[in-house]
Amino acid sequence: MKNKKFTLLMMEFTQLVQGSSLLLDENHALLCDFDEMSCRIEDGVRVGLNDSILIMISMGGGPFQSEVALRINADFSLSSDGYIAQFQSEEYFFVRGIPLPEHPQALLKTLSNTLDIAKTLKQELSLHVAN
Repeated sequence: MKNKKFTLLMMEFTQLVQGSSLLLDENHALLCDFDEMSCRIEDGVRVGLNDSILIMISMGGGPFQSEVALRINADFSLSSDGYIAQFQSEEYFFVRGIPLPEHPQALLKTLSNTLDIAKTLKQELSLHVAN
């Protein structure tokens, strides 16, 4: 079932950021690039989180080991309320589940904050890359 509230928020968000290359796919996700980082905003209903969204920021394939990501996930001063995850591909993502914002401006602020956290995590991960 299509979440109309999510779809409407994504359309309003697209207009707010004047995004012509933003895509809302059949899986209820908004795919976009912000500040040179690839983002996916997904309807939380797909994973059982009603009235929530998932923000996923690509961290790249990274030559780091999964144990490093695990250690960073345990440091809440770095990861805040999110975590680093590796899905089916070799790529890592920073994932945050948040309540569905009421307004596109609130989503933009949350996305900006999430990007800041992801940048910090990328820097931290790069410190742990073996030479």
